[in-house]
Amino acid sequence: MKTIARGVSAILLSVLFSCALKAQIITPGELGFKRPGEVGTIHSPKQFGAYFCLPGPDDSYDTMSIMADMYGVLSGKHSSPGVKFTYNHSIVLGEWSIRDWNVGIYAGPGLSLGYLRDVDRTMGGMAGLNLAGGIKTHMQRNIDFSLEFSSDIAFYISENPRYHTIQLSMYKLGLTRFFYPQLKISYRL
Repeated sequence: MKTIARGVSAILLSVLFSCALKAQIITPGELGFKRPGEVGTIHSPKQFGAYFCLPGPDDSYDTMSIMADMYGVLSGKHSSPGVKFTYNHSIVLGEWSIRDWNVGIYAGPGLSLGYLRDVDRTMGGMAGLNLAGGIKTHMQRNIDFSLEFSSDIAFYISENPRYHTIQLSMYKLGLTRFFYPQLKISYRL
């Protein structure tokens, strides 16, 4: 599974960079957060994935993502990743121009849904609230970079293999992995 996750990540990155080269030939694009949309990839020790972003009213935007939750996979403890879907409505809190770059700070709430592992648990379902925030840079070209932190406040339901019962608990990894940064690379459409 490690090889598959690395392969998918490499393919997505190569597509994004080839799109970036084409964008340099066509037009530089508009600086700022207002744009038709963007697609990108998410890279982090806790999860890898892809996302699609649409602008909302005022200085906000909606982000939908699908990710492979890598808890225990990179360390070799587990052989298969979980899957996680998120929706976030982020609000731009501030934006500054620095030479040819625009830098913005954003944060916002959202929803999470997934089939993944929690600390020392079997695979199970997770549903709850998501909070994400970070710093985003816009260059003159259509490529953006973000450094983001996210947290899930969610319930986790799984089978207890010892007693063969269903157990409901808080999703512990959603809070403990908050400080794992996520690098997001996106292409503005």
